[in-house]
Amino acid sequence: MWGFHRQHSRMSQESKPYPSRLVLQSKEHKVLVKLPASPPGGLHRYLQRQAVQLFSDVGTESTNIAFWTSEVPEWKDEEIEISPDTLPEILDDGIRKLVVKVRPDTQERKVVSRCSSSSSEHEPTQEVKANELATHSQPSGNDTLKISVFNTATEKTVELKAKPSLKMQKIMEVLQAYYGIPCDDQRLYYEGERVIPDDTLGSLGVEDGDQLEMMPVLKGAKPVIYLYPTTATRISTTLSLVPEWEFSAIYPVVPAKSTENGQKLKWVVDAQPSGILTEIATGMEVSYLYWEAETTGKGLLSPPLSPVTGATTVEAPFVPNQASLDSKDTVLLEVAKITPYLDGALKALGLHVEARTSFTTYWLPTLLKHEYVALRFLPQSAYEHAAPLKVDPIPDVVSRIFMLFKGVDKSDLAVWSEARERAVEDVGRWTDIMLQAQAIQLFTDIGLNPAAVGFWSSELPGCEGEEIEISAEALAGLEDVIHKLIVKLR
Repeated sequence: MWGFHRQHSRMSQESKPYPSRLVLQSKEHKVLVKLPASPPGGLHRYLQRQAVQLFSDVGTESTNIAFWTSEVPEWKDEEIEISPDTLPEILDDGIRKLVVKVRPDTQERKVVSRCSSSSSEHEPTQEVKANELATHSQPSGNDTLKISVFNTATEKTVELKAKPSLKMQKIMEVLQAYYGIPCDDQRLYYEGERVIPDDTLGSLGVEDGDQLEMMPVLKGAKPVIYLYPTTATRISTTLSLVPEWEFSAIYPVVPAKSTENGQKLKWVVDAQPSGILTEIATGMEVSYLYWEAETTGKGLLSPPLSPVTGATTVEAPFVPNQASLDSKDTVLLEVAKITPYLDGALKALGLHVEARTSFTTYWLPTLLKHEYVALRFLPQSAYEHAAPLKVDPIPDVVSRIFMLFKGVDKSDLAVWSEARERAVEDVGRWTDIMLQAQAIQLFTDIGLNPAAVGFWSSELPGCEGEEIEISAEALAGLEDVIHKLIVKLR
């Protein structure tokens, strides 16, 4: 019932003289990786990080990684280390495979360098403070309490000094001034119970040294449901939410029922192939089914669900009130570049023009408030955990797209270096991540550990007959080259 397509754009040869893909080898393990155009920090630094992610036997310190080759014409069959400044030129000479090695501090080695001056790249350092301090001025006295407020979103703590008579409303105002989070978008909890603005520290029984929890309200805003049957069809759509979410808006309006497992609602519509939906109860015609949700305090003190042990690509189920973003799974974009990137990514994920336009224009005012934005798209299986969807009759294809994002200050860019590098990659990477997640879920369902599964091919040009593992990033754009993938246990 739903169409789904993918499209990849390709870099021009002028913007990146070296090849778009390269084989990395550690011992007997060979992996095809994708080479982005002009990655921040340089190509050598990018490949060091790739090596750490792909090969468990090289350790976790990427700066210790060196790349060697025996294909340099001037030193035929002699294994030579490639210096960072020479790497793009060497690849342009026709070298298509690099051997990954861990560089011992005392190892003597031959290094190819075609520049007179040497260059070194250093991992940017970032000072991390364990606690943040904000003091709310109060009259001095023996009954002044020293308390702390834990921000569940940032996992940082604000320390306060206050009288027992201080109302929660005043604490929320301090947090608004400190974090920029409006009072209406804050939820304060003490000992797992939500407090109200008129509560005081004394009425709650808060003692010296106690901690409150502040959870910013996170909104699942405008997740709409389009229905495109091949013929006119009556369709029943049931949407459920986990207890960590609750409906804040529904259209067309239908009742939301509360259960021990969360809220649930049901739409019944007559759907046309054009996408026009007629809601049965009211006769109202709409283009899509609309809902929004806000996070609750359910399970606030529980740790987030963990991925499958040892599986670096397995996505943990999405828990709305514990949503987080970091440099390891996002892209970081200047806000001026956000709209073309979003349009390209949403198109690759299968959204039609109206859906892409609606998505982007809805979020654009919020995005424009920031200098930089970090974002990611959730794999469908992870999102399905938080908002299970049941459609009857069962559609041929269901595409569920959910984006997480946050603003990033210019002063914090060093923390987001990996995400900045990722931003230059083809937007088709998100399609590949979704497909890979579906494959992982399939392996899990049949009892295989996804961490032990990889995709291999012996059809790579220049490496015919040699089986090489294909990384997720390198899959994009190989549809016309590889016609069969072999699934193997690593």
